[in-house]
Amino acid sequence: MVLSESEYAHFVGRVYGDDQSGYTISNTASGIEFATDSRNVYITLSGSQAPEGDVYVNVLIDNERVKRMEIGSQEKEYSLYVNRDQKVHTVKVLKATEAQYSSLVLYAVRGDGYFYPVTEKSQRKIAFYGDSITCGYGNIGDSSVKTYRTQDQDGTQTYAYFCADKLHAEIDVLAATAWSVNKSKWSSTTRIPDVFDCYSPIDTRKYLSEPDEETDFVVVNLGTNDATYYTQASAADKKLNFEDPYYEFYKKLRSKYPNAKIILALGMMGQNSGAKVLELLEENVQNVVQRAQFDGDDDISYCRLYTASMPSDMGTNGHPSVAAHKKAGEQLYAHINAQ
Repeated sequence: MVLSESEYAHFVGRVYGDDQSGYTISNTASGIEFATDSRNVYITLSGSQAPEGDVYVNVLIDNERVKRMEIGSQEKEYSLYVNRDQKVHTVKVLKATEAQYSSLVLYAVRGDGYFYPVTEKSQRKIAFYGDSITCGYGNIGDSSVKTYRTQDQDGTQTYAYFCADKLHAEIDVLAATAWSVNKSKWSSTTRIPDVFDCYSPIDTRKYLSEPDEETDFVVVNLGTNDATYYTQASAADKKLNFEDPYYEFYKKLRSKYPNAKIILALGMMGQNSGAKVLELLEENVQNVVQRAQFDGDDDISYCRLYTASMPSDMGTNGHPSVAAHKKAGEQLYAHINAQ
């Protein structure tokens, strides 16, 4: 299959490249979609390696997860699946791990049958901006693990992916662990507003050079990491260093997504913090929404996401599990569906 023929190869998310040098896939839940009746399908990939672990991808057949693959650093052909009925099936190969610690290069897709135009493309598009929660940090890992590992992460089993899937919407994710709106206890330079219009948090070439008039919804779930910095901050300091920068970020988003409904969400962590992380900045997030509405924007709203509270809600290092993500995804879906 010629990957540059968009009728047959549909890229999901912020993918770039060409048939000769390959296509770079960095962001969570980004990848390729195609339709084929091939009995055997193969994909040629290479992945970056980091101390946190290798790159992982998920293979979905007709929207059902059938395989998770670990991708090595050398260019290699991988077998995707065996089609036993030889009917036409829709195949998605999506990146399970986040851009900050891993990237893929896709070189080729081949099969022993025919490839067909992807006719059932999503009719809606939803963009997500977030931190480790939106990346799926630790969502498939054990709660006893207290460190980050790519093997514990699945970006296709997050609240964002579950919500987009139920909306039958194409997903576009830009998110990074420990990143913030403005500041966190880890860094004051890793800010999503600085890179939201780039190809990825670590590839700062412009992706949104022009306004995107096709995206239907934009969801921002940021603030959990900012709250680690503002645990002892005064109300005035939080307004100056969180609310005001967040409002400026909103204005950037609106300029790039003139037709989208914007949802500022908050959650799903903070339940074990003595400072009650979610409560610290919730008022500020709501104030951003109110300021935007006062300026005449009726297509912005606030959504408080489900906060992990039960043992089954916990993944690695205090992050939400798949079970918690499913609950939050349902909640966000209901919020969007009511718009």
